Amino acid sequence: MTSTPYCFNLQQRLTFAEVRECLPPVLRALADKGEAVFGLSPETVAAAGIAHLAAVIGRRHLFDDGMSVLSPGFNFVACSDQVCPADWLTCLGRGWTESANSASFKDLPTMIAMLLSASGGAKPGASSRTADAKPGAAPGGEGTQVAELVSCNLAPANAARLLRHSPDSCLTLIKGAADPMGEFTRLPPGQQHKLSTLLWHSWQGRPMELSAREAAIPATLSCIWSTSKRAASHVLFRSIQFGHPTLPMLFFQSMGVPRRFPDQRAQELQLWRILLKEQLQLRSGAPPEVYPFAIPSVAEEFACSVAHEVTQQPAHLRPWLEWTSDLMPRIFMVLLLGFMKHWDKLRQTKINELRLKYPDAGKAPRIQSLYDCELAVFEASVPKGFADLVLPKAVRLTTWMLQEHFRAVQWLVDEPGMSPLFDNTDSTDKACLPEAILRRLRDNGPLLPRQLQRSFHQVTAKDRDEAIEALKSGGLVTQSEDGKLSLPS
Repeated sequence: MTSTPYCFNLQQRLTFAEVRECLPPVLRALADKGEAVFGLSPETVAAAGIAHLAAVIGRRHLFDDGMSVLSPGFNFVACSDQVCPADWLTCLGRGWTESANSASFKDLPTMIAMLLSASGGAKPGASSRTADAKPGAAPGGEGTQVAELVSCNLAPANAARLLRHSPDSCLTLIKGAADPMGEFTRLPPGQQHKLSTLLWHSWQGRPMELSAREAAIPATLSCIWSTSKRAASHVLFRSIQFGHPTLPMLFFQSMGVPRRFPDQRAQELQLWRILLKEQLQLRSGAPPEVYPFAIPSVAEEFACSVAHEVTQQPAHLRPWLEWTSDLMPRIFMVLLLGFMKHWDKLRQTKINELRLKYPDAGKAPRIQSLYDCELAVFEASVPKGFADLVLPKAVRLTTWMLQEHFRAVQWLVDEPGMSPLFDNTDSTDKACLPEAILRRLRDNGPLLPRQLQRSFHQVTAKDRDEAIEALKSGGLVTQSEDGKLSLPS
């Protein structure tokens, strides 16, 4: 495939130093201090920060790609082979996560309905789901409930309930007390499938069926998790070997040893939290705005190149890579808003300086002229068209993040003890088959005989049954009434 500046090429590895300038200034400064503040590498802080920026935007800003209306949020999982006593990822997003479920959001549905009423209707392009007042959103009704915009509960019924009550139909799942990947594997199969379906519908911009009694609605569900390498590897294994649901998640190998007590006084961290709070306030104050996607040709070229690279990967890894072609438009949206916000702050700072410099600007025409002239010179330094400025940054940053994701997926597959299982090669020798079956049951819990057979390379039903009978007769395996095999308790 011919390579162009807007093509994804897995072989041309970008380093973080090459994409550092693509980050919004506030996040860039925090990433540079990642080791001192969090004990983590700049790469880890930068990637996680982008995920938090995308999540806090929610459905306040949406983009129409011609097929569906999408929000910037994406699923991010930081994986580590270290024991992490502190949840650094949630700490990084503390600027908005600790305020997201506060009482200040109590009357958001009513507030939004009042804003729309005062303006004579929804803004052009506004989401019809958010623009219409929800049933019971009047004062004293459902609108008096506290809106939860983040949750630690992975149960799909809980996610559906919170999405129904959310003022902007948007929810972010964060890490609770337990490892979220471990919690996911402990969900019943039906709930795993339901949560996977909700995440996929959100990623694809498809309406979600949150209740059998209600019509599907546009909504966004995303995850920002930190997990152990072993737990994440287990989820991939169960998906690849036993057909368990896949998840559209960006895996990132976190580097460094997280500090138990992050440096809360660091100026870079304080400015970062202020930025997150400002974005959260913008999200709560007005209905969403839908933007037409201004770079369809570039997005198409990038998506095709990503899809081509996915086809070159081993077949068992592709289900965890196929979603990646749609990441770049989301990163573009996050950077566009981030750089525009930075420019607005610079402009306001300049105005404040000029007001101090020319306090009589509104009274004397000559002084007003000097004021206007200096402001015009400053504004002339703005690049014409933020999209043209941000587009190359979005492509390069997305390329780096996807390269890290592809590398992390392979790293998870190479987890000791898992690698032979992924390869379907942990011996089809009849003499070794009973031992391999015991390992399968120990790692994955109760399994049906046909599930066991699918996890091996060309094991016949006859060999499988003989090995199972030998294990059962030796008391090493038990079989329940539903036919599932398990290790004795």
